[in-house]
Amino acid sequence: MINNYMKNVKSIYPSISIENFYLNEMGQNNDVLIVNHSLVFRFPKYKNGIIQLKRETEILQYIKDIISTPIPNPIYQYFEELEPGKVFTGYHLIDGVPLWGESLSGIKNHELVKSLATQLVSFLVELHSISEEKLSRELKLKVNNPREEINKLYDKIQKNLFAFMRKEAQKRNITLL
Repeated sequence: MINNYMKNVKSIYPSISIENFYLNEMGQNNDVLIVNHSLVFRFPKYKNGIIQLKRETEILQYIKDIISTPIPNPIYQYFEELEPGKVFTGYHLIDGVPLWGESLSGIKNHELVKSLATQLVSFLVELHSISEEKLSRELKLKVNNPREEINKLYDKIQKNLFAFMRKEAQKRNITLL
């Protein structure tokens, strides 16, 4: 399958020189290939992931000139045949390491933590400076209310699952929310 991914990329972008590639094992919804240690290609594993990847690509292209923090810039993309294994996006690998809990908790240098926090705050300020009106008008993006979504999810859980749960399990779930 992985070789087929690279054949698809080469057929759409024949000028790309592919010297080496490997599968990044962390992709839950996408197969992620690192090419030449410098490019990332994502291939949705499922049909509904295609729509999500297309939307994500549109958003990233829209915000790339607004956000000063490096973000993926999908310079390679293929959405003609909407089938898993054929659809992909590709962008330059961003320097750094993922912000996993283990990596963050291992940082002992206070100044480094402060610097990372400043970068994160800057990113969020820039991202949230984009007006909802602009997002809905230019990207046709519906802005969600996370609190409302969580409340709806809780109502569904309560309606559909609580009848099958012990009382103490119900109470535990209520306190989690």
